[in-house]
Formats: sequence, C-alpha cells, structure tokens
Amino acid sequence: MAFDRSIHSTGRIVERDEPASVSLPAGRSAPVRVRVCVTCDRYYKGPDELSRGHSLAHHLQQSLAPDICAGIVIFRRVECLSGCRRPANVEVNLRETFAIRLADLRVCDSSHVTSLITNSLGGELSYDEILQLPGLRGHIAYLRSASIP
Repeated sequence: MAFDRSIHSTGRIVERDEPASVSLPAGRSAPVRVRVCVTCDRYYKGPDELSRGHSLAHHLQQSLAPDICAGIVIFRRVECLSGCRRPANVEVNLRETFAIRLADLRVCDSSHVTSLITNSLGGELSYDEILQLPGLRGHIAYLRSASIP
C-alpha cells in the first residue's frame, strides 16, 4: 500500500492511503469508500491533543486495516466534508448503493461505524437494515441512494 501525504491550501497535511492495486473478491463491484474529517477544531484543546476527527480516524483505520490492505475499503482522512453541524464526521459510500454521512461521532462510536462497513462487505444492506444497526441511528446526518444524481 502506498502512503501519500499532500499539503492542503491551508498548509495542513492530509494523509491518504491508496491501495497499490485493487483486486476485489468475486461478486464485488466497487470498494467501500470511507472519508473521515480530521480538521474541525471546535473540541480541540491544544497541540498535545488530537482532534476528535484524528482520534476517530486512527481507531477506524486500525479496525479496518485488513480490508484497507485488501483494497476492499478505501480510507481517507480529509480536510473537510463540508456542511457538518456536529463534528466528528464520517462519510461512507457503500459501493454503488448508499452514501451515508455520520455526525457527532466519538472514538467510542468507531465500533458502530466498523460494524456498518463490515456488514456491507458481507452483502448489500437495505435502507431499513442500515437504520437498524445499533448505535448509528442518532448519528445519521444523511442517508441517500447512490442512484439519485
């Protein structure tokens, strides 16, 4: 896996994991894409403490490491997901079916986000199944079908 660090116009470093090559298991049409906003500093207390987004991204990346290495999950730390009202935010694109924005997440919520992603890797999830996943309902900022332009 190649590791890329680029500098955003604000001067902050943005880290991205890119699989060297993606070979998906049979029946998989596209990888799950996960983007975590790491820049919001509303709850950031100083240079010795990570923002909620950085902490959340670290835990998610660790729990999804095998799937990231396999290329079935593409993980990104991004400067901003725009339009959030409550940090920390994660956007998950479940292959070609749904895009989900989760808001007001903490590190303790990372297991619920990981559960959403791993459940989607086992097969397509319906709208109702996503809403019924434990721990996510109060965090869904939006859930939209990928087929809607």
